[in-house]
Amino acid sequence: MIKMRIKPLFNIVKYVQINKNNLIKAREMCGFSAEELDQKICKKTGRYFKWESGEASPTWNQLCQLSFILYQPINLFLSSTMPPDNKVIPQFRKIYMENYKSDMSPEINIEIRKALDRRDIYISLKQELEEEIQPFTSFYSSGSASHEDFVKQFLGFSNEYPFGFSNDYKLLKKLIQVVEKKDILVFQTNKYGRKTIDVNKMRGFSIFFQEAPIIVINSGDTPSAKIFSLLHELCHLTLKENDISNSDLKQESYCNRITANLMMPKDIIKKCISSYSNLTLDEIKVIAKNQVVSQSALIWRIFNLKFISSEQKEDLYKSLENSLKQFKPFGRQLSRSKRIVTDLGQLYVSTVFLAYYNEKIDSSDLINIFHVGWDNIKQIENQL
Repeated sequence: MIKMRIKPLFNIVKYVQINKNNLIKAREMCGFSAEELDQKICKKTGRYFKWESGEASPTWNQLCQLSFILYQPINLFLSSTMPPDNKVIPQFRKIYMENYKSDMSPEINIEIRKALDRRDIYISLKQELEEEIQPFTSFYSSGSASHEDFVKQFLGFSNEYPFGFSNDYKLLKKLIQVVEKKDILVFQTNKYGRKTIDVNKMRGFSIFFQEAPIIVINSGDTPSAKIFSLLHELCHLTLKENDISNSDLKQESYCNRITANLMMPKDIIKKCISSYSNLTLDEIKVIAKNQVVSQSALIWRIFNLKFISSEQKEDLYKSLENSLKQFKPFGRQLSRSKRIVTDLGQLYVSTVFLAYYNEKIDSSDLINIFHVGWDNIKQIENQL
């Protein structure tokens, strides 16, 4: 049930015969070039190219590195055949609402695969526990209620956004809790080295399933931007669709508009900006903080409401882009155990521990699922 991807702990010199075709396929699935892997694993010696040509073989330690970097089980490289890859490729949001060009970097590819693997584990554990997963049936169809009201009803809030919260951290935490209670898995992206995925490349994506649909948001984003991504992806799910490939620009724009209508009603935004004759980024920051929304979403919103010109919008975006270059990802101060619970979500983590308490999995499974030593397991449990 649990796929092991081992990070090497010490060097083993023994060479291992691998299936070069599976190696090439695994690399291409992640989006790495051969040059990148040669740099990461072989320190630009050119030896990696010989693995793909079959002229040489990696050591066990290097094979473990391949497994860890490409997020594939070791036995895939040893198998005589390549298993079919049925993973769907979802659509993901970028920082600028009108920029829909796909940029499937290796890190984004891996996040998609991780999310799908975690869902497989979640469903397997639910079956082992003999617990039903409530099906997702909240599909919107045009009628008396607007789509934004439909989403608000789904969340169970009767008052207007930000639903009585003035703190974006607390609101984000509450929204994730509400969504997870619907058996929707909410994950946040992992770090790669010391960095998260660049928010200019990806802010979030969703994958629709009738059981346990997935929402993934960028952990390096601001809390208010995460809220927009969460609600945007929820909008996609209520339309019974994935949000990853950027193939349907009309639907992407539609979900942006519905989320903006929910978070930034026209009358309220008009009232907020009425006292400013020429909006600056500093003024945008103040309004965005008060309304518990991201700065980029607010700029996009006031432009689409025709409160600023195209030139003003571009100037504000450029100022924001320069500001984001100095931006330090949120959550860096979190302990490792708290970061794991934040990234994997309370729903997923609590289900894993419930399976452990009921002896459906053992301690080695816990270590493999969370990729930590046993000493960290208790710390993770204490975060629930």
